[in-house]
Amino acid sequence: MNDVREKQVPPLSDEFAAKVDSRFKTLPELREDVRARLFEEKAREGRRKREERAIDLIIERNPFEIPRTMQDRFKKELREEDERRREAAGVEKEENEEKRKQIDEFFDRVALRNIKRYFVMERIAEKEGIDVSEADVDGEFQHIADENGRQIEDVKKLFMKDHERIANLKSRLRERKIFEIILGAA
Repeated sequence: MNDVREKQVPPLSDEFAAKVDSRFKTLPELREDVRARLFEEKAREGRRKREERAIDLIIERNPFEIPRTMQDRFKKELREEDERRREAAGVEKEENEEKRKQIDEFFDRVALRNIKRYFVMERIAEKEGIDVSEADVDGEFQHIADENGRQIEDVKKLFMKDHERIANLKSRLRERKIFEIILGAA
């Protein structure tokens, strides 16, 4: 044996808090920030579950058919994405026939639900005249900047470089407005 090493965990102190993030001068400030972020995350998760449950109830109470070809196309995309993830993670293809059948049935249900979710959301947006304004986008830029301790101009530049990123932001804002209506009506 040439060497014995032991990990040294730094003591929890005000100095440690300042190293983690320069915004904190004391350990209690860091702890409070971590606690607040955990509560926020828990609240977001709870809201997301309520939103998805509301969509499930709308779909359940307003049955409609989806063309099988659309469902099959979406299922194929899910399967291909799953294969890419498995390959990236170094996981072998599922060889067990029963397990493959279960996975296929799962993708079938997910595809059907996601397509119906899309149509429900689109219908509500259309019926309620939901649109995302530039003021909405600017407000979200400000929120992101505040949350990350950055300047709003930096956030705008980051988003404006990537059209897909700005499209996703607008989509999230639109969805948020739709869920405000759904949950408000519930």
